[in-house]
Amino acid sequence: MPKTLKTLIAAVALAAALSPAHAGHRMPVNELIALPHPMRVIARDPSRFALSERQQARLGAEILAVYPRQIHPRVQRAAELERRIHRALFIDGANGATVHAELTALTRLKREITDLRIAALGRFRDILTEAQFARIMAEATPSPGPAR
Repeated sequence: MPKTLKTLIAAVALAAALSPAHAGHRMPVNELIALPHPMRVIARDPSRFALSERQQARLGAEILAVYPRQIHPRVQRAAELERRIHRALFIDGANGATVHAELTALTRLKREITDLRIAALGRFRDILTEAQFARIMAEATPSPGPAR
């Protein structure tokens, strides 16, 4: 396995292990829209996708070095806001008007997270071949759930 890929996998594994936001590969807050997490698929078995050295380097520089630093703090703030809102509503007896500012802030954070995730998916599309992208997305895309 090429050194760049080993470094990439180690970075993903370390970020997942150290981040309470990704314990068990679950977001601590529900996303605004269910989006794929392609690095999780790549990290499980990167050799399956025949990534070139250049692609591996670009994934490290353009995805891992940029997006986790922007997304993780927002996810952590959103999780804290959700805890505060739950506490206010279910323990303190607050109502919707009382938590309006927190709900507005939570909505803004979730939108920022979604915008960043969409931008990251665009970077994946630019870095990977069409076939690689399609294969990874097929494995990484969450089910939208039952129609209502």
